[in-house]
Amino acid sequence: MDTSKFFINGKNRNQPFKMSYKIYGNGEEKCLFIMGLLLGGKYWLSTIKYFLESNPNKYSICIYDHVGVGESEFNGVASINDFASDANELIEHLKWKKVNIVGVSMGSSIAYELSLISPNLIKTLNLVSFPPNINYGFLFQKGAQKLFMIDYLAKRDKVDPSNYLIDLLYSQSFLNSPSILKQHGNNREFILPLLSKMYTERNNLSPKIILSTMFAMIKYKIKPFNKIKEKVLNRPFPIVMFFGTDDKFIDWKRVIKTYDIIQPNLIYICQNSGHSLQLEDVLQFNKFTQEFFNYKNNNNKPEFLNQKVLFKSEKTNNDEYTKRVFKESILNLNNNSNCNYNYNNNNNNNNINNNNFNFFKKFSIFSNVLNNLNYNLKLTLFKTISNNLILNIKKFK
Repeated sequence: MDTSKFFINGKNRNQPFKMSYKIYGNGEEKCLFIMGLLLGGKYWLSTIKYFLESNPNKYSICIYDHVGVGESEFNGVASINDFASDANELIEHLKWKKVNIVGVSMGSSIAYELSLISPNLIKTLNLVSFPPNINYGFLFQKGAQKLFMIDYLAKRDKVDPSNYLIDLLYSQSFLNSPSILKQHGNNREFILPLLSKMYTERNNLSPKIILSTMFAMIKYKIKPFNKIKEKVLNRPFPIVMFFGTDDKFIDWKRVIKTYDIIQPNLIYICQNSGHSLQLEDVLQFNKFTQEFFNYKNNNNKPEFLNQKVLFKSEKTNNDEYTKRVFKESILNLNNNSNCNYNYNNNNNNNNINNNNFNFFKKFSIFSNVLNNLNYNLKLTLFKTISNNLILNIKKFK
């Protein structure tokens, strides 16, 4: 089906809103795909087609629009936990059991929190480009900093923000590779108009929705292992994580720290892939995602840690599936009369990046300095309190 369905989500939390969702297929294997920041479920369509074409009668796949996005109403969402509760109530509404959950970027944060809320509903959990939100202190994480900077620089220079965003979301090796569609010289030329359409849709949202969602992402922190130890060690489902080695949106050093907390059964390290790794090698990503739905281990408990390095398939730019996905993306773009991308922006892209690189770098350094100051301040305060406490105890004695 390609018609939206609606139900009232959030009633049990006194935050009711009308949620839009779609179901594809009617098989026994249930799947829920969760999209990232301020994006609708429709951006999963290429993955859905892969699953249904490979096995038409096996899957029932649900996609949905986040609160305030697409056809879903806005109810003043305040946290990633609210987003996770939305997904949980959707699954309960569908009366599904043992669901394969796939989340990308912010969607993977939502999927992870969902797994803590309702572990018994989940069959497998797939976390793609998971933002490692661990103790960022005074300022927010690397990706959020860059998103704010992109908006600022684009408004200042009066250019399409997609000229900046494209280098944040995709690896340079992918962008510089020849496009499989002859009308585009390379993938940068192919991706830019699609990204511009996506950004235009985002900017058509009300500022209240954008800021509320951004704030939910900014303040989200992964729960420490000692607080969820029992849930991690006794979870009834396996976890796979995908990371790209050229991801500029998330901090690689902090990614590694999440392993000890989440304890995935399997990790795919995608060589030379960026944040949108599921789009850089669509065939390989869909193949391994589908395979993980049938993942088996002794007791579904963590087998810390099984790592596999994925290299981009040499067939990526030639296989018929990828070619068709790219063509359908162009058709969807052309059918959208609201998107009028100016290809001339692309000609100035390198100059734009070079002119603002130093400014952007200084801002990032400034942010990190503030974070370190805040961390050291906390340590100083803690030591002062501890010393005073010790002195008072000695006096009492």
